[in-house]
Amino acid sequence: MGDQLNDDNVITLEPFVHQVGGRSTILVFGQTICKPIISRELAFYETTPTELKPFIPEFRGISEVYFSESSDGYLTITTKPPNSYIDEDNSQQNAKYRIKLCKPNGDVIENKDKPSPHGERKHAFEHSKHDLPEITNNSSTKIHNPWVLKTISALKVNHSYQRKKFLLLENLTFRFKSPCVMDLKMGVRQHDDFADDDKIKTHSLKVSNTTSGTLGLRITGVQVYNKTMDHFKCHNKYYGRTLSPEGFVETFKMFLQIENKLRSDLINLMIHKLEKMLSVVEKLDTFRFYTSSLLIIYEGNADHISKSDTNLVDIRMIDFAHTTHEGMGGHIQDNNGPDRGYIFGLTNLITILKDIESEIM
Repeated sequence: MGDQLNDDNVITLEPFVHQVGGRSTILVFGQTICKPIISRELAFYETTPTELKPFIPEFRGISEVYFSESSDGYLTITTKPPNSYIDEDNSQQNAKYRIKLCKPNGDVIENKDKPSPHGERKHAFEHSKHDLPEITNNSSTKIHNPWVLKTISALKVNHSYQRKKFLLLENLTFRFKSPCVMDLKMGVRQHDDFADDDKIKTHSLKVSNTTSGTLGLRITGVQVYNKTMDHFKCHNKYYGRTLSPEGFVETFKMFLQIENKLRSDLINLMIHKLEKMLSVVEKLDTFRFYTSSLLIIYEGNADHISKSDTNLVDIRMIDFAHTTHEGMGGHIQDNNGPDRGYIFGLTNLITILKDIESEIM
C-alpha cells in the first residue's frame, strides 16, 4: 500500500489519540500534527492576517505522507518534514501507538509496547453510553479517543492515501499530560458559499434542530480526564446534537470539573482569551468561518498543574476547509463586514462562562 521513504530524516507518524471530532485522519509526531490537505484550508493558512495568527495553530508547511500495510495488517505511516521541525520533534520517544487494519471486525490502535487490548495502559478512554454506536469496537475503554477509529477507517477504502500531501500544524495538546479537550462547531451557518441545494437544506436543518441555531455553538467532541479512574470520559458529535441550550451549559460545566470540583481558576482565563479573540474577529472584514471549530484544551491531571503557570488553558480556532475571505480567491463579493454568526457564538460562550463564574462566587 504505497511506497516508503528511505532517508535518515524520515519520521514515523502515529495516530493522534486525542482527536475528539472531525472527519479527517489526524496523525502526529511530537509537537506537530499532520492533516490531509484541503485546498481552501491551505489557502487560508497561507493568507492569514498577522492579527489572527495567535488564535490559530501555527502553520508549519506541507509534507508528503506515505502509507504501507504489512502482511499482518499493521499500517506504517512515514513522512519527511521540513528540517526546521526534525530536531525539535525527533527528541520525542519512539512512536507509542500503531494502527492495525482488521478486516472485517474493525480497526485497532495498539500500544506498541503492550499490544494486547487487556494490557496495562497509560490512559483509558470511555465512550459515553449516550452516544450513538458509531464506532464498532467490543471494548468500552481504549487507549485512544473512540472517535479516532472513525477517521482511520477511511484509510482502508481510500487508495489515494497510499501517498498524500498533509498540512503540518502545531500540536496544541503537546504540552498537556492529560488533556481535557472540547471541540465546538461555531456559528449559525454550516455550509459555505459553494454548497449545492441539498447540502444547504441538510445543514440548515442541522442548525435549526441543535444549539447551533440558538447559541451559535454546538459540541462536536469532548474528553474529560478522571484522575481516580485514570481514564477519559468521551462524548462525540451525536451527543452534542441532542443537547438543548440548558444541556449545553450543563455539559460545559461537566467539562470544567476535575474530581467533582469546578475548575474556577480556568474560567476567568477562558473569558480573557475569548474576549481578545472576539476583539480581533469583529474587525475581520469579509471573513466567513463557515463550519470551523473552536478547540478548548486544559490540563486534567492536578499533579501536573503549576500555580504559577499562566498557560493553564489553550483556546484556538481550527478547521478552515470552508473559510473564505477576499484575499483567498473565489471569494463571494457580498460577504462584507465580519462574520456575525461566529461573533454570535463567541459572545454566547463568553456569557455562559460569566454566568458560571457568577454562580460559584
